[in-house]
Amino acid sequence: MTTQITTDNIQTSSIYSLQGPRITTIQITNSSYVVLDDTAVSTSGGYIKITGTGFTSGSQVLVNSVAATSTTFVSAVELRAQLPATAAGTYILYVTDTNGGLASKVNGITFSGTPTWVTGSTLTSGTATVAYSLQLSATSDSAITYALQAGSTLPTGLSLSSSGLLSGTVTVGSDTTYSFTITATDVELQDSPRTFSLTMVALTVPGAPTIGSATTTGSTTATVSFTAPINNGGTVITQYIATSSPGNITGTLNQAGSGTITVSGLTTGVSYTFTVTATNAYGTGSASSASSSITTWSVPGAPTIGTATATGATTATVTFTAPASNGGSTITSYTAVSSPGSITGTISQSGSGSITVSGLTVGTSYTFTVYATNAIGNGASSAASNSVTAYSPTGYGSIYFDGSSYLTTPTGQNYVGGSGDFTIEFWHMPTGLTGQGGDGAQGIIGGGTSSNGNSSSIAIRLATGTTQATKRWQFWISGYDNAATGTSTVSYNVWNHVALVRSGSSCKLYINGTLECQQTNGYSVPTSYSIYPGRTYNDYNGEYCNGYISNLRILSGTALYTSNFTPPTAPLTAITNTTLLTCQRNGFVDNNTQLPPKTVSVGGGNPTVETFNPFGS
Repeated sequence: MTTQITTDNIQTSSIYSLQGPRITTIQITNSSYVVLDDTAVSTSGGYIKITGTGFTSGSQVLVNSVAATSTTFVSAVELRAQLPATAAGTYILYVTDTNGGLASKVNGITFSGTPTWVTGSTLTSGTATVAYSLQLSATSDSAITYALQAGSTLPTGLSLSSSGLLSGTVTVGSDTTYSFTITATDVELQDSPRTFSLTMVALTVPGAPTIGSATTTGSTTATVSFTAPINNGGTVITQYIATSSPGNITGTLNQAGSGTITVSGLTTGVSYTFTVTATNAYGTGSASSASSSITTWSVPGAPTIGTATATGATTATVTFTAPASNGGSTITSYTAVSSPGSITGTISQSGSGSITVSGLTVGTSYTFTVYATNAIGNGASSAASNSVTAYSPTGYGSIYFDGSSYLTTPTGQNYVGGSGDFTIEFWHMPTGLTGQGGDGAQGIIGGGTSSNGNSSSIAIRLATGTTQATKRWQFWISGYDNAATGTSTVSYNVWNHVALVRSGSSCKLYINGTLECQQTNGYSVPTSYSIYPGRTYNDYNGEYCNGYISNLRILSGTALYTSNFTPPTAPLTAITNTTLLTCQRNGFVDNNTQLPPKTVSVGGGNPTVETFNPFGS
């Protein structure tokens, strides 16, 4: 028996289940469901278009057991789905409908990672006319090829290999920045485009360096620091040149970066500024701005002379003020130079001061100049100092008495004492008639205890008459009544050696070593009184000295000369039995070393200490 089955005998749901959804193709699309050539969906998720039959509204798409993020029913023959992020691999794709229908496609959908760019969007700059080569890089889970995106253009001269090597040589007249897009594509034809920026630097001269500081390092040298320019002109800088103004004197430094240049051959004492240029293979660029001004070191200026002072028989001091300019280098010493003789003294310091000059000749008059020295050399000399004459600090000198002045020593002292031997000697140069007493006499040395001259006093004077022609040498011991007067006319304005000597009862006055007059008596001299250089005792008759007294020495107990003799030719010194040694160069001082020195002071008027002396020095 034959049974005929028709659709009229089958329920609608049964018929549908026999027909159900069918999957024909699965295509990968972008988010607008435009079909791509990709053979895999990105592991981060993507979009697909499914064609087939039997699709109904409400159909669902699943990858394995995971439902699509969204499923869109387009028609009975087309579904669209957004797939979620899924691990790389190949999966079964399912389509279900609301009637329980199910379609599947084994190995229906593959997920794969999209290429990820490693190379940044700003490429390493290149140099025009210099070969450029850069390997682009992206990562993926399958092999990658590289291609220029349609519509994008590489710089002329560059090419891109499928392996991502960008290479070639570009020629430009100025710095140029290019933009182009390259796509990295993996085996699944997944694309990852990236737009790159590439600057090609035109080969040109470098930019201007930035000037630093200029520093003087000597009389003919300076250093100039600089910072390399930002733009090296597209090729390595090989040299920097510093140039002076004025003079265009140059110094070079062969290196690529910042540094310091030494410039030699400058002129001493000249002010300079400097500019710096950079040089590469293409040429020399523009100059930097000018440096600050420097002045090369020079020798110091001339010191200002101060005062020269004789300090001894062979020494003098010279003061000076440091020059306004040290030449740019610290002054290290000053030198004083004598004239005559070019004898020098040096002091090592930078500022003003005083220089001692040794090795002078006694009695010679000198002036001095001073010059300063720094690292460069000796500067100009100062003007000449005042003139000084070298002298002995003690003997080479005298005291000048003007006819109204005198010195005094302490009372109560024993100078020649009692009736024993003694010697009083000195040099005297009478110069005028001022200071004459009532009888026309001029006092030279006096001492005693009475004011009337007729008691216990001692004196040496120029006696009688009011003119030089009438003056004679005179002395007394124990009063005027015991005076002895010579016969020789006194010589004015010349040095006379005077010696009053008592030996036993004989008292003799020697002038220039020759006996002038004498007396014999046994009178005693007090053992306690004062000595008055410059007058007779206690202003007897107003008798004062008008002239010079040098090297007054008193010996008690010694008769130094007992017959004619040759006077000393050098200053006197303290010998045995010296009780007083004064009227020397070092002032109102007792230079005795045999006894404690006595105080010598001004008794009246204004006696002065002089370098003038009997010894020609």
